[in-house]
Amino acid sequence: MTLTPKKVQPSLSSTRQQKGAALIIVLLLVATISIVAIGLTERTVITSTRIANEQARSTLLWRMTGAEILAGELLGNAISARPGIMSNDDPWAVQPFDLAALAVTEFESGEARFADATRCFNLNSLLITPPSQETGVQSAPSSDDPLTLEPGEAEILEFVALLDLLGIANNDARQLAIIIRDWIDGDQETGIGGAEDSAYLRLPVPYRTGGTLLSDKSELRTMIGVDQVLMRTIAPFVCALPVTDSVPVNINMLRPQDAPILVSVFRGELSLSDAELIIERRPLGGYGSVEEVTALPFVAGLAVPPSIWANRIATSSAYLRGQIRLEFGPDGLRSRSSGNTLLQSTVLFQVNGDDLSVISRRFGSSS
Repeated sequence: MTLTPKKVQPSLSSTRQQKGAALIIVLLLVATISIVAIGLTERTVITSTRIANEQARSTLLWRMTGAEILAGELLGNAISARPGIMSNDDPWAVQPFDLAALAVTEFESGEARFADATRCFNLNSLLITPPSQETGVQSAPSSDDPLTLEPGEAEILEFVALLDLLGIANNDARQLAIIIRDWIDGDQETGIGGAEDSAYLRLPVPYRTGGTLLSDKSELRTMIGVDQVLMRTIAPFVCALPVTDSVPVNINMLRPQDAPILVSVFRGELSLSDAELIIERRPLGGYGSVEEVTALPFVAGLAVPPSIWANRIATSSAYLRGQIRLEFGPDGLRSRSSGNTLLQSTVLFQVNGDDLSVISRRFGSSS
């Protein structure tokens, strides 16, 4: 007798369990796909926003570049009217240039203001110029110079004379000059009272010296011995021009508060009151030549001969600083913005006749 196996029917509860497990799997798949989709959407949005921001940034930078070129051309045309003379009385030094020619819509505006960039002591001039590659030695001061000095000493004397008027002791000023020189130079030979890498590496947060020219006077704050008080004291009278030369000071652009700069040019031999008189008695339109300053009674009688300081003053500026400001309204570059978009830059121009070339730029408001 053959027995046929009886088919076992699944129970109702087992069927429900299988359906429930399948539903859970489907829900997990849906959730996973949703998470992936959300991630892809977020990445797409971020990428689109990044691309839009890069396009807006590129547009702004090109607009600012155009503003620099236009401002330079306008100023070049303005200063060509009086070759060799730049004065605070010149129209370009009083009124800003209107950059409306760059406007694309009626909601845009722009202006460029220019000021002298030589009414300061160039900190980079404290670096001793390396020996000439042709001769292998440094050029010595003229033998008939009654104040023959070692290389680099003239700049230190100017710096010390300036800081003396600011209430800083002679020894402290000289030490600061050596510290700045050590920071700029590329060697590790510590000057008397100076500081090289070995000193900075012992600080709680160690770092090294720059080993190159200063790009901005704010770098002083990183040097040993320069605290906030000292920085605030000397900041208005110093700068970091991109050369190691003592750039001549444009006497026609000095203001009464710049009198200490003029005193330092004369190595402290000129009194502060006389320096203020030279500035206040400046004729309308400025001094026509350095000889006019040399002929002034309280200058002709100084112990320091003109051969020492005559090349330290000028009637025009070798460097000018421009403040460029562009403003875009709600219908300008950023149509979605409810307010204005403001772009500012500070540009250092080097002047060669009536030709201006950009040396450096910094975005944001000037310090």
